[in-house]
Amino acid sequence: MVVTIDVGSKDDAQLLAASLPGGAEASFFRGYGIVRMRHRHESEVPALLPIVADCVERHRIRWARVRFGDEERTFRSAARDE
Repeated sequence: MVVTIDVGSKDDAQLLAASLPGGAEASFFRGYGIVRMRHRHESEVPALLPIVADCVERHRIRWARVRFGDEERTFRSAARDE
């Protein structure tokens, strides 16, 4: 299962990828940062969501959208809007 995380910039993607467990790859496409990860089982993905939420807050990433299968979750940092 491929998990794709979209963020607002390449720098945000690199910060997020460095904070995630496993082989997360950061790239840049059309002005947005993209992090891709592969998981063997779909059941592993829900454990990733709190980690992404924590990274968004800790690194003050404005937003991150996590896509896997037919699911999508968006996380926003309150600290970045201040």
